[in-house]
Amino acid sequence: MKDLIPFLFSTIAILACTGFVLGALPPQSEEDLEQGADLVVTGTVEEVTTSTKRHGLRSADTIHRLVVRVDSVEKGKKSVAKGDEVIVRCWTIRRRPQGWVGDSGHRGIPDAGERCRFWLRKRDDGSWGALAPNGIEALDSVSESEVRSEE
Repeated sequence: MKDLIPFLFSTIAILACTGFVLGALPPQSEEDLEQGADLVVTGTVEEVTTSTKRHGLRSADTIHRLVVRVDSVEKGKKSVAKGDEVIVRCWTIRRRPQGWVGDSGHRGIPDAGERCRFWLRKRDDGSWGALAPNGIEALDSVSESEVRSEE
């Protein structure tokens, strides 16, 4: 029993020191995205709006609200149908304290007009949240000639 007490204190100390260290989320596999999603759709982003959500004095996120016109439903056909409009919410870091090593939000936030596949989970407010960090996949790539013509 006496040997157990130092062991418990050391274990608690190690957990206390390492338990608060978070890193960026690694990309999820397509299988994990599929399992975690309530809804999987492809669609065209019709509108993008952003707002800022503050977390104390030194942290803030950019909240992206995407209006997506559904082209096809791969999972969750009872929730939405082709032609429906869904609201998708995702986020990115706007500001963090120096030395921040935590989650950085979603990757590849699309612009209006882009066609994407979305792996989504229903939110309490009725909108859909994209699975982090890679629950949005661009389907239409910009051709090299389109990039040159914009320059």
